[in-house]
Amino acid sequence: MTKTQKDRCRKAIRKGCAALVPKGERGYGVTEMADRLSVKQSAVSNWIIRGRVPDTQVLPFCEACGFAVTPTRLRPDLYPPHLFPESVWKAARKTAA
Repeated sequence: MTKTQKDRCRKAIRKGCAALVPKGERGYGVTEMADRLSVKQSAVSNWIIRGRVPDTQVLPFCEACGFAVTPTRLRPDLYPPHLFPESVWKAARKTAA
């Protein structure tokens, strides 16, 4: 992944975690995301630092945040936009809601 892709992934991970924080409350949602994925908080923090979610956690991450972040945003190398357009993820978002 290029530096730009890693930066985009970092932002997407933060957005996905933030989607788990109830409105009006403060926090980043890293702990909540870790709990939902049954991983340590440090693992999610490391994903942010590295700018990469492990391939086995991409879909569970997206499901946990209700597809507020798409797999294409997290791992464009695994879910290229030309094969997985936004319309695919919009349908998944509706199903998850």
